[in-house]
Amino acid sequence: MSQNINDLRLYHIPIDFIPINVVVYKVEGDDFVFVDFNKTAEVTENIKKESVIGKQLTDIFPGVKDYGLFEVLQRVYESGKNEVFDLKFYEDGRISGWRKNEIIKLPNGDVMAMYEDLTQEKQLEERVKKLNNFIDNSQTIVFFWLPTENWPVEYVSNNIGNLGYSVDDFLSKKIDYKDIVHPDDLERISEEVAEHTQNKNNKFTQVYRILTADGSIRWVDDRTIIERDSNGNPTYYLGTIVDITEQKALEGKLQLLGKLIDNSVHEIYMFDKDNLKFTYLNRGAEKNIGYTLQEIKNMTPVDIKEEYTKQQFVKALLPLRDASKDEITLDTTHQRKDGTFYNVEAHVQLIRVDESEQFVVIALDTTEKKKVELNLKESEEKFRTIAENSQMGIFIYRDKFTYVNQALTSAIGYSAEELYHISPWEILEKSMQDDIKDTMSKRLSGEKFPKEYQDLKFIAKSGEKKIIRVMTETIKYEDGYAGLGTAVDITDITQTKQKLKILAQAVEQTDELIMITDKNGTITYVNDAYVAQTGYKRNELIGKRPNILSSGEHENGFYKELWETINSGETYSNTVVNRKKNNQVYYEEKTITPLCDNNHILQNFVSTGRDITSRMNMEEELHKRATIDSLTGIFNRYSGNELIDLEIGKADRYKNLFSVLMLDIDNFKDINDRYGHDIGDYVLKRFSEIISLHIRKSDAFIRWGGEEFIIISSNLKEQEAISFAEKLKVAISSYEFKQGIEVTMSIGVTTSKNEDTKESILKRADIALYKAKEGGRNRVVCN
Repeated sequence: MSQNINDLRLYHIPIDFIPINVVVYKVEGDDFVFVDFNKTAEVTENIKKESVIGKQLTDIFPGVKDYGLFEVLQRVYESGKNEVFDLKFYEDGRISGWRKNEIIKLPNGDVMAMYEDLTQEKQLEERVKKLNNFIDNSQTIVFFWLPTENWPVEYVSNNIGNLGYSVDDFLSKKIDYKDIVHPDDLERISEEVAEHTQNKNNKFTQVYRILTADGSIRWVDDRTIIERDSNGNPTYYLGTIVDITEQKALEGKLQLLGKLIDNSVHEIYMFDKDNLKFTYLNRGAEKNIGYTLQEIKNMTPVDIKEEYTKQQFVKALLPLRDASKDEITLDTTHQRKDGTFYNVEAHVQLIRVDESEQFVVIALDTTEKKKVELNLKESEEKFRTIAENSQMGIFIYRDKFTYVNQALTSAIGYSAEELYHISPWEILEKSMQDDIKDTMSKRLSGEKFPKEYQDLKFIAKSGEKKIIRVMTETIKYEDGYAGLGTAVDITDITQTKQKLKILAQAVEQTDELIMITDKNGTITYVNDAYVAQTGYKRNELIGKRPNILSSGEHENGFYKELWETINSGETYSNTVVNRKKNNQVYYEEKTITPLCDNNHILQNFVSTGRDITSRMNMEEELHKRATIDSLTGIFNRYSGNELIDLEIGKADRYKNLFSVLMLDIDNFKDINDRYGHDIGDYVLKRFSEIISLHIRKSDAFIRWGGEEFIIISSNLKEQEAISFAEKLKVAISSYEFKQGIEVTMSIGVTTSKNEDTKESILKRADIALYKAKEGGRNRVVCN
C-alpha cells in the first residue's frame, strides 16, 4: 500500500477495481457512517456492501475504538493530513486478524481508509520462524555462498556449531566455504561446480569430505541450487549439507558384504526388471551353471528354464511387480552350459539397485533334496504314528482330505472316512468358503504362501461353530502338490482374552499414534504416544470426538470424504493437519481402518499415525526459497520458465490464447548510479507492488532478472493485452516515488501462436520491448 498518497486519482477509478480493501466514511454526529465499500473489503470482512452503507462504524466494528482506529479517523478528518496506522491485531465478536491502514481525507470531507489484511503474512512469519528454528536444531546445515574466489559465505544456519564453527566465523570473512573443504577433494569439487555452472545445471549433488574446527574429517552429502541473473550468470549458490560419515562407514561394510555374497556357495543371480537380461551372478552360480557373466549377460532366466515360456515367467513374477508379495519361491530346474539339468529352489525378490530395479535370485541346488523327498515318502508310516499320537490336529488335502489324525476328527465330530469325501472348504462357515477355496486351488497348483496362521470358523458335524487356528503350507505330494496343515481348537475364550491382553500391551508401547473410536466416532481409547503428542490428558480425550483436534486447515469436503470412505468399510489413508492442546499445528500421516464383528457389522475405527510436521515444514520452506524472488516477493526466473512451459502446454492442449508482456524499467541504471542501490531496491519493490495491484489473480508476475519483468496472462487476445499494458504503463508513470524519482517503463507485448515454443514467444516479446525502448521508452509495442 502507498505510504505517500497526496492526490485522489485512485478514487477517480471505481474503487471496486482497486485490488486492496477500500472503505469511505462520512462524519455524522460523534460517529462515522459508511458511504462506500469495495468488493475486496467485502471478501476480507465477509460483509455485503449493501448491509453496511449508511450504518455507523461502531455498530459494524464494535472494537474500533478499543484498538485506536477511531481516534486516527477523527484526527485525519480534523487535520486533513494522511496517516498510516498499523492496527496490528484486531478482534471483535465477528472477525479477528492483523490490519494495516492508510487514512486520507477527500476533498468533499469524506474519509477514505485503504488497508491490508496481513493475517496470512503474520502467520507465515511465525511458520518461517519455526522452520528456521527447526533447521538450526536439525542435522542439515544451510549455506548461501557467492560464485567468487574461495566462495565467500553470505548466510549459514546456526547449527554450523555442529562442526565446531560459529556463524560469525563465516560472515566476518574469517573463513570462506573453500577453507572447510578437504584439500584432497577441493580440486574435484571445484571442477564439478564449474562444470554444473557452465552447463546450466541449477541443481546438483556432491559427496566429499570437510574439515571441522578441531581438524577432524567428516563426509557430507551436499545438495546445491544455483540462482542466476537475467544473463544466466550465477548470483549465488544455496547448499544444504548433511553429515553422512556413518553412512560412508556403512558403505565400507556393504562392500565387505558384497565380497561375502560373491564368494557364497549359494547361487545368486540378478536380472533386469524390464528386459529380464542377467546383470550379475556370483562365483557359486558361475561354477554350477557353467556360464561366465560375460557369456550370460545377453541371456534371460527363460533361456536356462526349459519348463517356462517368457509369458509364463513374466506372469510368475507378477506378485513382485505389483508388490502383493515381497518374495516368491519357484521350484524349478536350471540347464547348465553343457546341457545337463539340475533341480533348483529359487527365492526371488525385487529390489532397487542404484537407479534401476532388479530381480535378485538366491537359488538352492535341490538335487539331493529331491532324493531326500523320495526317502521321506518311505517314512510315511512313521509320520502317521507321530501324527496319531499328537494332541494337535494334523491334515493333508488335495481336492479332498487325504489324511486326518484323531485329534482333528475329535475336534469337529466327523470320522476320517467321512472327511475323505469332503473338501476342507465345505466344513467352513459359508462367508469364508470362497476365499479358502481360492487359496486351496492356488496351493494345489504349487503356489507358496507366507507361513501365517488363520483363525477359521468350522461347522462341526453337530452344527456347533468352532474357532480353529490353522497353519498350512504347500508341499510336494506324490506327483503334484498338496496342503499340509495343523489345527488347534481355540474356541476357549480364556486363551483369546490372554492373547488380546498381550496385544494391548504391545500397542501401548509403540511410537505410533493410536486412537480407537466406536462406530459413531466417539473416542474410546488412545495410547500413551497419542497423549504425549497432543498434550491432552487421556480423560480429556475419552468420550470426545476426534474433531477436538481439528486445526481448521481442511475444508468440509475433506472430512466428508474421510467418513464416507471408512463408513463404507474401506481403509482411509491421508495426511491430516491437527492441532494440539497448546494450539500448535502438526501434520499427521494417518491411516483409519474400520473393524467389524463376526457378522461383518461395523463396530469400531482404529486410527494409526505418525507426526511428519518437520518434513512438511522443511519441504514448504525449501520450495518457497527455490521459486520466489527474495527482493520483490514475486516469482523468480526459475519459476517463470516452468510457468511459461505450463502455459504453452495448456495452449497446445486446449487451443487457448495467452499473452506475454515483457516489462523493463527505463533508465534504471541511472537511478542506481544517482541514488544508490538501496533506493534502486526500493524502486524495484514498489514497482512490483504497484504492478501486483493491477494484474488479475490468474496472471503470473515474474522477475525475469535485474529490472526486467514478465507477465503471463491466460485467455488474453492481442488488443486486450495492449490495453492491459497501457493501463500498467500509466499506473507506473503516474505514481509518485519517494525523493521525487520519476519512473517509467517500456513494455513489449506478444500473443501466442500455433506451434509456439518458449524460446519463440520470448524472442518476440524481447524484440517488441527493444522496439519500445528504441522508440523513445515509456511506450507499449506489440510484435
